[in-house]
Amino acid sequence: MGEFKSNRPARLTAALSVFAVAGVLLTSCAGTGTAGSAVEPTESAPAASLSATAVPTPVETTATPTPVATPEPSASAEKTSVEPFVTSATSSKDGIDVGALVPKIVESDGTCTASAERDGVTVQRSGKAVAASSYTGCPQLLLKGDQLAPGTWTVTVTYVSDTSAGTSQPKTVTVG
Repeated sequence: MGEFKSNRPARLTAALSVFAVAGVLLTSCAGTGTAGSAVEPTESAPAASLSATAVPTPVETTATPTPVATPEPSASAEKTSVEPFVTSATSSKDGIDVGALVPKIVESDGTCTASAERDGVTVQRSGKAVAASSYTGCPQLLLKGDQLAPGTWTVTVTYVSDTSAGTSQPKTVTVG
C-alpha cells in the first residue's frame, strides 16, 4: 500500500468546483424576482443538498409579480398639448379667411380646423397640416356660407394629430 496515492486532493478540488458552480447558479436565480424583492425559497422547492460525490441539480424558483394598479390614461394625457397661433383672420366678400400655424412642433399628420362662432351658430372648415422647418403650418381656411350673418364672430383654430392637440386663443372678426 505504500504506492497507493490518495485521490482526496482531486476529490476535494472537484467538490469545491461543484460548490462554486452551485453558488453561481443560485445567485443568478435569486435575481429573477420582481424589482425590489428577493426570491424566497418555497416549501414546494426542495433545498439543494451537496456532497463531494453528488452533482447538484439547480433548483428553479419563480416569483409571481404583485399586480400594480395602473391608472387609465386620459385623452389629454396621451397627446402633447399645443397652442395653434392664428396668423390672420379677416372678413372678405367670400367669408372669413383664416391662417394659422402651430409653433414648437413639426408634424405632417395633423388637421387644422378653423371655427367661427356667433350667437350659437358655428361655421367650420378643416384642412391637412403641413410640416415646415420649425413649425406645423395650417392651410388657409375660408369659412363661408349663408350662416355668416353680419356681426362680430369669434374665430379659433384647433389642431389635432396622432401625438398633439390644442386650440388657439380666440380672435374676433367683424363680418360686414
